[in-house]
Amino acid sequence: MGGTISGYTGSGLVLTSAGGHTASPVSGAGAFTLSGTYSSGAAYSVTVTTQPTAPAQFCTVTGGTGTVTANVTTIGVSCLNVGKYVFVANPNDSTGSVAAFTINPTTGVLTQVTGSPYAVPGGDLNPTGLAVDPSGAFLYVANSGSADVSTYAVATGGLLTPDVIAPTPTGTGTNQPFSLAIDPTGTLAPYLYVGSNDNPNSTIETFSIAGGVLTQVGAATLTGDEPFSLAVDSTDGFLYSANVFTPSVTGYSIAPATGQLTVLGTSPFGSLAAPYAVAAYPTGQYVYVTDMGADPATAAGSINEYSYDNTGTLTFVQSKPVGIGPQGIAIDPAGKFLYVTNTNDGTVSAFTIDSTTGNLTAVAGSPFTSGPAIVTPDEPSAAAVDPSGQFLYVANSDTENVSAFTINATTGVLTPVAGSPFACTLGGEGPAAIAIE
Repeated sequence: MGGTISGYTGSGLVLTSAGGHTASPVSGAGAFTLSGTYSSGAAYSVTVTTQPTAPAQFCTVTGGTGTVTANVTTIGVSCLNVGKYVFVANPNDSTGSVAAFTINPTTGVLTQVTGSPYAVPGGDLNPTGLAVDPSGAFLYVANSGSADVSTYAVATGGLLTPDVIAPTPTGTGTNQPFSLAIDPTGTLAPYLYVGSNDNPNSTIETFSIAGGVLTQVGAATLTGDEPFSLAVDSTDGFLYSANVFTPSVTGYSIAPATGQLTVLGTSPFGSLAAPYAVAAYPTGQYVYVTDMGADPATAAGSINEYSYDNTGTLTFVQSKPVGIGPQGIAIDPAGKFLYVTNTNDGTVSAFTIDSTTGNLTAVAGSPFTSGPAIVTPDEPSAAAVDPSGQFLYVANSDTENVSAFTINATTGVLTPVAGSPFACTLGGEGPAAIAIE
């Protein structure tokens, strides 16, 4: 009895079946065979009994149960790296701060790293957007109050060193960079995209990345008003921008060799009232957009699905109700679940995603409370799922903390992590963005 393994780069993985038969494949193995033999007609059930370490990974089994009728070779094991660090941007914590946490790979508990939260260096004002460099060595921070992007070095243990490279300007002094997105698939280098409000014109700027140094590529691209969120589909080479005040969703094709953007001739898309956040399905084909609605303070908003083909043109598919004031979107790396933060009622809406159609179905028990609100909502502003798909982290702007949840791998149901929420500010106002390495 055995099968295939994908993504296994750690060490110490142990698979066990009923009857005590085991397999301990070596790091990098693409297949495994369990010890012992099985009688025809016997039931079998294969599980992961020891998860890999160095790096910490989370492995899951598919096709692991059944009845023996012949040699079993179709069991699948998939391994993903567990997130190491959570980073949080607090734009109004005095002049701003950035918090850093380590992630317990088994429990999801967060522990602040030494020196966190870090007050932003002089001249950097109001950190609003975050993106992790594909190498993991740098964190990019959009400073909406000082019209630039800072480069922080990320050391072992999640320790941050701000401004290891001089901050990179993003347009004129009236420019307000809010959103960051990274394309990790450029043929020459990765590219960082920066969405900014710049009266009277909002823009998206493209920067190439080399050793943490950002170099602008071409001229800034005009977009709709207030691009609060950007999403890169690196599978098909498109970028989408949610523009809350236009209101619209704009699409762009990405030139593989340069990273430069060309607006799709069919943009803008949709007829939403206040599109705030946009997220792309992990393998392309679908885009999801939160709509705060005409009355985001008191009325429920929605999450909206669009499909697209190789032209990038968006076609509306469906809309699902969520809570009041939906802002952030998080999709797990496997594309099984989608989560929406509802800022004005302190909840998180959860959905399963149909891998064939992209359609959403509400998870039982949704929406879930984002944190221990006492008088006012926690105002969850942003969310992110760790790379292994085990944990969801939610930034709560009102209560200045981060809530942590375990994700049920079958249902998507959220369960608070012990000790959650975790403080993330110097004592001022709370977070606006969250990123995970």
